[in-house]
Amino acid sequence: MNIKFLSLAVAAAFIVAGCGGGGGGSESNSPSDSGIVVPPVQPPVENKTTNSGSVEASFAPGAKPRFMMTGSRGQMAGIASPLTQASDGAVTVIGSNTLTGTPMAVQEISGNANFAQGRWNVGTAKTGSSTFTIVAGSHDAVHYSVYNDLEVFPAIGTLSCNSGKFTKPNYVGGTAYSTEYLGASTGNASVTFDGNGANVSLMITTTGAGASGTVNLSGTVKTGNSSYISGGLGGTGNGGMVAVGDAGNSAVNVIAIYTVVVANEHKTSYSGIATFTCK
Repeated sequence: MNIKFLSLAVAAAFIVAGCGGGGGGSESNSPSDSGIVVPPVQPPVENKTTNSGSVEASFAPGAKPRFMMTGSRGQMAGIASPLTQASDGAVTVIGSNTLTGTPMAVQEISGNANFAQGRWNVGTAKTGSSTFTIVAGSHDAVHYSVYNDLEVFPAIGTLSCNSGKFTKPNYVGGTAYSTEYLGASTGNASVTFDGNGANVSLMITTTGAGASGTVNLSGTVKTGNSSYISGGLGGTGNGGMVAVGDAGNSAVNVIAIYTVVVANEHKTSYSGIATFTCK
């Protein structure tokens, strides 16, 4: 496995992912005796222009809150300051990255005092050096998770993780353009501390465009302010970036941005974010 280490304290990773062209729906012709033309059948799209999801509590930033992001324009990570979170849990300012405009919507909001997660679904997004408009029902999206440093690793031992919180992964690439913009993901994780770091066992399965695929993101986080990259990022192949955070009461969060290529003829790829809490 190709694993690289990244210090979140000093740099942000940003990788632009491109999309191919072509593709479309099929048309069903009307019966000859009615003269009625039935429009092409289109796949369902996400047209929500209001926020969805909820949090158990507002995120409580520590001394150095951090973030990870992924989506149609690339991946990045860094310090999450300044930070703006609405009363419903939606985060719209993360460092220099912002979501603005009217309408503006954040989907799959989740979290508690130890993390906040969601998907920018509608509005004007500024991430890194890019500014772009996200329209409901399009393939553009920005997924985020903000969390606190794990300053002291737990004693030697293994923690079991919950089933995780996921945003809906969005289409980021393939050999032919896909109109199925959003997929669905599930996964499992565990963490073992052995004195050399947090050894993360992590797998995520994504379904979309009539197929599914799985990415193995297992690796070792050496320190609480670092992460590791496994495989590729963006729309070119399976891979992701993994970090750990403080979940309070001796628990930890495992945060992962990922790309999964599903097993169809077009090698359609989806990108999203997930947070697991491990105790």
